[in-house]
Amino acid sequence: MAELTREQTDELKQLLDRRHQELRADVRQELADSGDERFTELTSGVRDIGEASTAAMLADVNLSLINRHTHEMNRIERARQHIERGDYGICVDCGADIPFERLQGYPVAERCVSCQGRYEKTHLSHATPRL
Repeated sequence: MAELTREQTDELKQLLDRRHQELRADVRQELADSGDERFTELTSGVRDIGEASTAAMLADVNLSLINRHTHEMNRIERARQHIERGDYGICVDCGADIPFERLQGYPVAERCVSCQGRYEKTHLSHATPRL
């Protein structure tokens, strides 16, 4: 494990646990909202193309939020597994320790700042629209 004290590790576990609970509550709320009578009425009772477009957008936003939350919950679970294995806080690319301050701000970080920057430049640039 990275050079983290027991207190630091405990603090990070608490952050991960708290965020996981928040996300679970958010997913439950999103699912409840999708079953909400007003939402169902809007999505099933469309009368014109504008209403159909709005209904489709609302359904897509709802599913996107749930997907984003579950993705983050999976990352939290991976961080918990790293803690249990003793390799939490170690960059997956270069093997350097991830500073405690970075983990405090982003407890699911898998890369140090330098490697994260390289990763974003090489992997995330494909999503940028180009003319």
